[in-house]
Amino acid sequence: MNIFDVLSGFFFLLLLLLSVFIYICCTVDLKPFYYWSSKGVRTAKILPVIGDAIFGICFSKKPYPKLIQDVYDSAGNSRYIGYSELRTPILMIKSPELIGKLFVRDAENFQDRRVVFLENFDTLMSKTLVHLRGQEWKNIRGIWNMVLTTSKVERMYPLIYRMTESFVTSFNNVEKNEVKTFNVKTVYRKYICDLSASIYFGIDKDFDIFRVKLSNFVNFNGNSIWTLLSFCVACLAPKLSILFGVSSIVNKDVHEYFLKIVSESLEKEDINKHRSSLMDSIHKLKQEEQSENLDGDIKRAKIDLNEDEIVSQLCMFLFSSLDGLLPTLIFITYELAINPNVQQKLQDEMDQIRVEGDLPEFHNIMGLQYLNMVISETMRKWPSVTMTDRLCTKPYTIETVHPEEKPLHLDIGDCVAVSLYALHHDPKYFPKPDTFDPERFSGGNRHKIKPFTYLPWGIGPRNCNAQKLSLLILKVFFFQLLEHLEVIPIDETVIPIELQKGVIKVEPKCDILLGLRKREDL
Repeated sequence: MNIFDVLSGFFFLLLLLLSVFIYICCTVDLKPFYYWSSKGVRTAKILPVIGDAIFGICFSKKPYPKLIQDVYDSAGNSRYIGYSELRTPILMIKSPELIGKLFVRDAENFQDRRVVFLENFDTLMSKTLVHLRGQEWKNIRGIWNMVLTTSKVERMYPLIYRMTESFVTSFNNVEKNEVKTFNVKTVYRKYICDLSASIYFGIDKDFDIFRVKLSNFVNFNGNSIWTLLSFCVACLAPKLSILFGVSSIVNKDVHEYFLKIVSESLEKEDINKHRSSLMDSIHKLKQEEQSENLDGDIKRAKIDLNEDEIVSQLCMFLFSSLDGLLPTLIFITYELAINPNVQQKLQDEMDQIRVEGDLPEFHNIMGLQYLNMVISETMRKWPSVTMTDRLCTKPYTIETVHPEEKPLHLDIGDCVAVSLYALHHDPKYFPKPDTFDPERFSGGNRHKIKPFTYLPWGIGPRNCNAQKLSLLILKVFFFQLLEHLEVIPIDETVIPIELQKGVIKVEPKCDILLGLRKREDL
């Protein structure tokens, strides 16, 4: 390849990007970028076409959570502030009282979320609970609420315990006084992938194949500017995405792989009663619905899901685990390593319920209070979801509270949002927010937390319906990991953590390297 080939390729790419930019400028209405200022709302600086938040992701020296925190802080004493993401004008709600009113008490006026994936562009992702709207969302949410009841989560407990035990056993060959170094994200990702394959899809073998398929799930891989640009164009103008070689969000081959798993599972006459995966629970509910002995709950919520809909929701749980559970596991481990007093107190609590040669009672695991505090503080300091939003589904007016305010009329389709990261790091609600302090959530202190300032599981009717299952996984994991081992910082451990730029979630900039060694008190 000579210099002329390189230059011609560069100019072709430049021309392509310029063409896309001109197309967007000519076809996109610029009014949304001045939407809130036209309503008399204090507005953060707006950059037309791509919006201030997306520009910040691409070019800012700050990570996205910090950028959104800047928007939050720029509101000053106002209860809300306007800004934009791509073509969407967003009203960020800062006041906890107003958050409670819009997202809980008046939630019937704000029932839907923003749509990122258009149905005619990607049928799988557009059918997840996150993207469904109106009555369709209510119907599907009701079905999955039945699958995730406390009793059904409890039935999954032995499966989760065995999977975690198998994973942790690989570390138990550490010799006394030996320190085993490990990359937390790399090791934990394998655990989450295998666990998800088992508890969501009912897979009990060929985990390597599942991990390979998962690594190729989407047609956007990496954190490059090109990846981000192609993703934005796919969302903004799906017809243009062919220029980037993208015909859908989800890789077709992987989509078919998951469909095959679900189809084969539904065709089984005898379900695996001992595994109790989400796939098994759906299968069992569908079988019970067809029998003559229907209970009241099943009569009221018909299990009317096709294979594509089941795959969509299982994939949603899968990616929630990778984007939610995985970083939470990583950050808890990191905080325990650099706060040995917290780790020791946690081990002391867990040692009290250990049963030799057997798993503890489900209620004993779920009732570990100090572990609850550690998890809660980690999810405050490092929330896996930085923002949550709702669309106005009925005309609504935010009435005045302060003399300088005017009534703000919201139209159908207006987007309101809450920055979980900014709330969780507001020193007004959490003094010394960058300090890891589980005692904030002790029985004597938890009541001091102002309502609607701590929202790790979301808020209102659209909050996370897998909270019980997620907590069980987190608790079983650390119960087993810390039974014989302790996690410690090593020379390569970066303290403090810096957040990754160019991504929309709370993610470490560098790999987190830690050490494992045998507990000294055993």
